[in-house]
Amino acid sequence: MNHVDKQKLVLIVGLLLTVSGIVMLFNCVSFGTSLASGWLAEQGGAASETYHIVISSYIESFLVAGGIFLGFGLLFGTIFIYRGGLHQE
Repeated sequence: MNHVDKQKLVLIVGLLLTVSGIVMLFNCVSFGTSLASGWLAEQGGAASETYHIVISSYIESFLVAGGIFLGFGLLFGTIFIYRGGLHQE
């Protein structure tokens, strides 16, 4: 694996992480609600307070994971730019 291939890999991983992080951040409510509804159906019902805690936890999990993915994606992008892009030395 030469220098250009490594740089392309860093770019692709960075872009994938960034895009997936943005998607998770902007859709965390719908993802969290869907998972919480599935949990509620699996339980066969639950108290509203418990359901609220579960839905909040799922939403916050997607917020945290999306933020981490976005952060690492931007880090990989910064490394790619700092190393000079796809130019060979």
